[in-house]
Amino acid sequence: MNIFGSLKASFLFTGILVCSTVIASDEVSRTKQLEDKILEVSSRENGNYLSIEPQEGDDMIEVWIGSDHNSPLHLMIGTYPLSEDPEEVFAQRNISLPDGWRITRWEKKVFAQFEGSVKNTSAIASWIDEIMIKLLNYPSNYEIVIGLGKL
Repeated sequence: MNIFGSLKASFLFTGILVCSTVIASDEVSRTKQLEDKILEVSSRENGNYLSIEPQEGDDMIEVWIGSDHNSPLHLMIGTYPLSEDPEEVFAQRNISLPDGWRITRWEKKVFAQFEGSVKNTSAIASWIDEIMIKLLNYPSNYEIVIGLGKL
């Protein structure tokens, strides 16, 4: 189910959805559009978030900026599928965290949360794409729906 059907109401946020966009299925366009949305949420006033969902599937990734201007950017895999530590899994699957990013908390088979700098939106967008393909097992031509909301 996608954002148009249910907005899978994020277990983290009870925000207001402002708009949603379907993102292209080819990697270059998808990554560029993801980068644009990350830049948009990080350059707006604090308290904005992105909800990123595959067109087909039940997974969700959320990206948000904290409540003050010095806050890091946060990313949560809202459907972390494994029992193993995300750092170990990422190393095994060759998924590299962007520079300056770290795992802040996680729960087996529930979620994994990260925080880091918004300096390199291109690296963050590529990282999200890697998570979708290498961790959540979506095909390389997957489509996503991105919702932009206000906390």
